[in-house]
Amino acid sequence: MERTNQILMLFICLILALTACTKKDNLTGDNFSDVKPQTFLYDGFDLGFSFGDSVKVTGNERVLLCGHSGDVEAVTILHFNTLPKDFTIPESYQDTTWVQLSIIRKNATRSSTVLQLYSLEQHWLEDAAHELDLSAMEPIGNTFTIPDSIGSQGTIVKVPVPVEFLNQLSSAQKDSVSIGIKAADGTWCEIDSRSTGKGPRLSFKYEKSGSKQIQSFDLLAAKDSYVVSGPQSPIQADKWVIDNLNPSRIYVHWLDNWSLFKDMEGNTLNEAQRKRVTINKAELIFHLKENTYYKDGVPYSFRPFLVEKDSVEVAMQLKGSDLGGTVLPTTGFVKGDSLVVDITPILQSYTNGKKVNKGIVIKSEQEMQSFGYLELYHFTSNTKKPKLRVIYTAPFLP
Repeated sequence: MERTNQILMLFICLILALTACTKKDNLTGDNFSDVKPQTFLYDGFDLGFSFGDSVKVTGNERVLLCGHSGDVEAVTILHFNTLPKDFTIPESYQDTTWVQLSIIRKNATRSSTVLQLYSLEQHWLEDAAHELDLSAMEPIGNTFTIPDSIGSQGTIVKVPVPVEFLNQLSSAQKDSVSIGIKAADGTWCEIDSRSTGKGPRLSFKYEKSGSKQIQSFDLLAAKDSYVVSGPQSPIQADKWVIDNLNPSRIYVHWLDNWSLFKDMEGNTLNEAQRKRVTINKAELIFHLKENTYYKDGVPYSFRPFLVEKDSVEVAMQLKGSDLGGTVLPTTGFVKGDSLVVDITPILQSYTNGKKVNKGIVIKSEQEMQSFGYLELYHFTSNTKKPKLRVIYTAPFLP
């Protein structure tokens, strides 16, 4: 019993010692201090531009892209195998032959999204689909108009496939077929890929040769991907443009102003004190110009990268070797016309002197995954200027 009491007393003393170390109204870890986090906003940007980069489709994307966006076109391609042998589809079965697609998003303009199916006589791999010669595709049947209203969980559409096309496959003893899908100029849609379980399906009813018994074929695509063609996004000085289909990224740089870091009495921290500052939160706050994709409530995901290249003084192309470390992406929802990018670890490295501020590059984590496009108000704009918001805690000891 005595030993148990001794252990209990030691435990209580330990708890008291630990809880005494930090004030309950100051959980920043500054023991016995009255130091509290402080905040400042800064708009001392001196360089910002946009530039493009090349990004290839990997073949395992969860979304298939189909459409035109400016000078860039995305063509969806599908492959179905294990077709039945020696089958015939009577003309009266025309309403049972289709490619089924799960449309999850489409252009919201007045123009309807119109799709056209094509026959593709080429072998391809999902991660090398960009090597296909799409000029050799032949149209299949008539065009199909996607419904104007798309549900929040997607909308299933059935694009008709002509009976004669499928019968020709049987006559040629084909056991598989590749199909391309294009959208009309100025329109686009995003389609669930097979990796979601709701991917494209080929379905038709048929009769086996010598039999009048009706059978059904309904199969998920064995492969699906898409091909993107068009010029690379240009370098745009004095513009901040982030584009997913035609990847465009932005460069942001601000002048170091260490006088903004002060102690609780308003005194500017010296260099030694500043290097011991804790950055609680650092965010770049941007404002969006009107766009058709990233509306209020639409999710975004942006990732910042450190720039290692010296002497970035004008708008230019930055490549992978010019960039350094990165941090976790900022994922959130557009609120009104603003969004933020968390750069806390980056600013901490600048503040403690471990990294030199050479600017950062921000890219979308949805490149080649959606038709998202947005332009941010540049720091040279007369209104809605971007800001760097910093919440920091000065060191308790001088």
